[in-house]
Amino acid sequence: MSEAKEVQLVLNLREVKRAPPRKRAKKAVLLLAQRLRRLFKKERVKLDPKLNERLWARGIRRPPSRIRLKVRIEEDQVVALPPEEGAAKA
Repeated sequence: MSEAKEVQLVLNLREVKRAPPRKRAKKAVLLLAQRLRRLFKKERVKLDPKLNERLWARGIRRPPSRIRLKVRIEEDQVVALPPEEGAAKA
């Protein structure tokens, strides 16, 4: 087994503002998973619960327009994690 590779990146989620207000946070979660699938060419994408809480922190109507995250690339899946606490804000 090979070691997991970690990458930090900022993803733009501004597209969720086009969705109806009461579906925006849900759309942000789906959009994030879709972008990670396309970027890393892996079918399985897992979101850390803390990252999910950051997407939902301001409620369903106002998800963040962009989000900084740490991505761990494993053999068969991609795991999206929140960045370390000391990291600069996006």
